[in-house]
Amino acid sequence: MDRNTDELCARKSFSKRKLRTPVDVEDVRREVAIMRHLQNSVSIVSLRDAYEDDGAVHLVMKLCEDRALFDRIVVRGHYSERAAAVLTRTIVEVVHLCHQHSVIHHDFKPGNFLFANKKENSLL
Repeated sequence: MDRNTDELCARKSFSKRKLRTPVDVEDVRREVAIMRHLQNSVSIVSLRDAYEDDGAVHLVMKLCEDRALFDRIVVRGHYSERAAAVLTRTIVEVVHLCHQHSVIHHDFKPGNFLFANKKENSLL
């Protein structure tokens, strides 16, 4: 929970035991830097804070309250052409924004796109 706003947050943690090489450590640093750089976009989860303790590095982010696009596709079975076009537009806008900032995401897939909330018209 964000102590300033009482808003629920999500935490992504990287175990320091798994950060074995300098490349592993640099990857986490790069992820934090990229998230800070892109946090002004409505379609990219905003990073609230990053900190570390003895066992892990933690990223505190805005909470996406609903499931991933992949899960919604499985539950729904399919999307209409119009609904799919809306989602595809958001995905393309995110890719474009990343590329404008010289960021290349190597794992674009429906499981990595989250909905902000459980409403049918939720932002992706």
